[in-house]
Amino acid sequence: MYQPARQGVPTYFHAMLDDQDRNTKYEQAIHNAIAQFRREQGRPPVVVDLGCGVGLLSLYALRHGAARVYSVDLNEDMASMCEHFIGTRRESDENSEAWGQHHVVVGTFKSKTKKPLWLDQPFDLLVSEILGSTGSSESMYEYLSLALHHIRQFGKDAKIYCVPQDLTVTAVWYATEASPAFDPALMTAYEAVQFWDGATNAQLPSFLHTRDGIALQHMAPTPASDPLVLLEESYMSNPPSRQRVHTPCSWVLSQPLTQHSFLVVEWTSTLWNDVVLSNTLSEYANLTPRNAATRNAAWGLFVLKPISREHVADTAQLASVQWRKGVPILSLCA
Repeated sequence: MYQPARQGVPTYFHAMLDDQDRNTKYEQAIHNAIAQFRREQGRPPVVVDLGCGVGLLSLYALRHGAARVYSVDLNEDMASMCEHFIGTRRESDENSEAWGQHHVVVGTFKSKTKKPLWLDQPFDLLVSEILGSTGSSESMYEYLSLALHHIRQFGKDAKIYCVPQDLTVTAVWYATEASPAFDPALMTAYEAVQFWDGATNAQLPSFLHTRDGIALQHMAPTPASDPLVLLEESYMSNPPSRQRVHTPCSWVLSQPLTQHSFLVVEWTSTLWNDVVLSNTLSEYANLTPRNAATRNAAWGLFVLKPISREHVADTAQLASVQWRKGVPILSLCA
């Protein structure tokens, strides 16, 4: 299970806060979720922001009508920054009189001692952004599983209000023309980045991360396969649901794999109904250059580099998948 730092500011955090696409979509999702809650339940919700960081999602909830917001983080420095951030925004917002109450909590939903007092408060809406490079690599499922025990359920269908609503992780083969980005000399520098394991008979090269300067979206990539769903999670029930790919299985290829083919682990999350956040190669190509750079610095994509022979295969088969701290470890059949 992913363990966040208890102090300090993570190196990727500044880039994440500059991701306008992410921020806009989270604000829209939180606005829509609160508006829907008020229509259906007839009152403003009590919101908990899990892994609040500096409190951006908490700010959105306060701006859009939450009755109270609890900002929860294990990191003492981030919690302190959150309190200051919300305080200064409240002072500068001419509509802040309409804001609800705000509480900052240094802690988690799992206590090794007695139940903390702040958990006596029933929560109506859970908001969270603990998505990692592979979607699941910051253990969102595990942390939301703990939190959802404290979220109210409504109606005969036990409806839960949660942003995000789900997560889908896929693996897609792409093809492109030859590029210096795949020069063997450059690859050697990243040999230590090894999240991928191969079976004895696997033709499996090393693993790369686009955060290390490989801008695949500028190489005119085209999909060479259908997406293979590795993981599906839904957070609209308590407990949440999770389904992983059954192996062995195969990709449906649109063209044979060559030395210029590469495999990318991507994810898409429905934040609220029609508001969708994606960490995919096609999404990077659609973002502004600055936003693509910040998205890459904060999350990036996991990439299997090309195999160094002219023709690789007419089929692509996945022998097995293991999950190490939320990161898929793929074994490919030769």
